[in-house]
Amino acid sequence: MKRKKINRKQLIRTFIFALFCVFGLTVAYSALSTTLNISGSAQVNSSEWSFTVMENNVSEWVPDFGDSKFTVSGNMIAYDTGSVVKKPTISGTTLSGFELSLVKPGDIVRIYYLVTNTGSIPAIYKSITNSTPTITSSTGNSSDVTWAQNNVVIESNVADISSEGYLETVLPGGTVVCPGESVIVEVGARVADVDSIPTGAVTFSNINTEVIFEQTDSNYCPL
Repeated sequence: MKRKKINRKQLIRTFIFALFCVFGLTVAYSALSTTLNISGSAQVNSSEWSFTVMENNVSEWVPDFGDSKFTVSGNMIAYDTGSVVKKPTISGTTLSGFELSLVKPGDIVRIYYLVTNTGSIPAIYKSITNSTPTITSSTGNSSDVTWAQNNVVIESNVADISSEGYLETVLPGGTVVCPGESVIVEVGARVADVDSIPTGAVTFSNINTEVIFEQTDSNYCPL
């Protein structure tokens, strides 16, 4: 039986073709199995919405009242015979339980507090809302209640707003996130300087005030 003689050139061509096929398969497999890996991390940095309320020394920002009838003590101002029977209790951003005494027309009592932004989120003062207090007369005389409605003002105001209402926001490391000021809030009462007086004591209760601050974008803070 004769062996078929293999042409040398044909053998070389066959070998090259085989290598080409192997190479082609390898490229195809590589292309099909390549994976795009994207890795990394992201986080939302912790922030804080926080305010501190503290007594504000009145003499630091009102050096001269121009009237000897004013009595200044710490964060309180009393005119004539008005006085503070009980100072408010501070609990977070709540002032509660204050009692004021007004004896006659012309009396004024005011207590001042400083509100500071101690969080890392910039804030701006928005509004203050006062509820209508309940008025009662010790004698049960309705005319006394009417007199109080017309002549006594329960005061809860934002006494000082600087930098368009923005509260200064400073991070613990000292970085100023939002330049601004603290806000001074006053609570108190005054009696109109009138000739008439009620027949008995008049009491104001359920006095509630809500001071609202809003979150703001640091890009809009004052320069």
